[in-house]
Amino acid sequence: MTANRRRVSLGLFLCGLVTFGAVYSGQSLLPVLATAWRITPGEASLTVSVTTGALAVFVIPASLLADRLGRSRAMAASVLAGSVLTLAGAASKSYPMLLVLRGLAGVAFAGVVAVAMGYLAEQVPAGQLGSAAGLYVAGNSVGGMVGRVLSATCGDLLGWRAALAIAGLLALVGAFAAVRILPASAPHADRPPAPLWPLLKQNLSDLVLLRLCLIGGLAISAFVTAYNFLGFRLLAAPFALPATLVGLIFLTYVAGTAGSAICGRLTDRFPHRYVLLMTAAVAALAAVLTLPDSLPLILIGLIALTAGFFASNSAATAAVSLRSPGGAALAGGLYTFGYYLGASVGGTVGGMVYGAAGWTATAWYIAALFLAAGLLGLTIRVGSATSSRQREPAAVTGRTMPE
Repeated sequence: MTANRRRVSLGLFLCGLVTFGAVYSGQSLLPVLATAWRITPGEASLTVSVTTGALAVFVIPASLLADRLGRSRAMAASVLAGSVLTLAGAASKSYPMLLVLRGLAGVAFAGVVAVAMGYLAEQVPAGQLGSAAGLYVAGNSVGGMVGRVLSATCGDLLGWRAALAIAGLLALVGAFAAVRILPASAPHADRPPAPLWPLLKQNLSDLVLLRLCLIGGLAISAFVTAYNFLGFRLLAAPFALPATLVGLIFLTYVAGTAGSAICGRLTDRFPHRYVLLMTAAVAALAAVLTLPDSLPLILIGLIALTAGFFASNSAATAAVSLRSPGGAALAGGLYTFGYYLGASVGGTVGGMVYGAAGWTATAWYIAALFLAAGLLGLTIRVGSATSSRQREPAAVTGRTMPE
């Protein structure tokens, strides 16, 4: 491995670690925020929803802006600004102020999500792209898991302000390290971008691609809802678990690694539509497993749900990478938009369901979303992969999603 390749891989790993550690640092703090601000679980979940919603809305504009500023500079500005805004959230004087800062952090981090894979494709030879991309995705997943567990522990012991301050400070340290490590964009990478509207029109006219975007949005809606509100259930009777222990449920994210690996082998052997149905069905059944007041069943269900979601998302993003009628990076951007918009809207609706009818209704809501994603996946007919091999590697943008 060359020195440049090591710097690219390590720098992007840190960018993923910082971005998703900061974006989801508030998820494990939802019960603490609900108590501190005297708000409902659904209102507390807006801390996550406004961040992911802002990220969804700004991911494509951020990609276009990066084409003009240069990808390395755009990522550096994004990761630093997002870290500062995460830290600033700890000093919020009101809950609306906290939501505004969390939303602005989502806007900032959209620059990392939008640019990372394109930057990687320009810096790393095609034959080495897979392993380098895998390290970036690992940074996403590790960051998301560590951010949640760390915030849960600090929030229980020190309060939500200290938890967000620690998350922001660590993010800032990681951001400075990433900026120092990442090589500058290659000169040719700053060429004028291709015309947007013809490519956008071509992508939006592909109903298969649009259905894949909807599948990703439905699946992440269910997944975010599960992790947003299961903690509230475990803190209450009959479990009454300590908040620090409840925060450890995010360690079940490691099941996502296994789910993604298994999905990779399945999509090599079976059509994507069957894999999408099967993985979503596993996640839906897993949600039903969490209904009884049995901690072992809840943990088994959560592990299976996590594995099923990661596998379903891997199948969907693989299909997107094969199905991009014009502009592979734009197709990935559209999937990213649908994915994070689903996380924002679906997670908020999940909070309404939980507030109105408790976990039983929420579990069925989660199962219904996964089942809808699976049935929609059954209608997918992905074209031949032959033409996709000729497209730019940025088509794997969607693979950065699990976090």
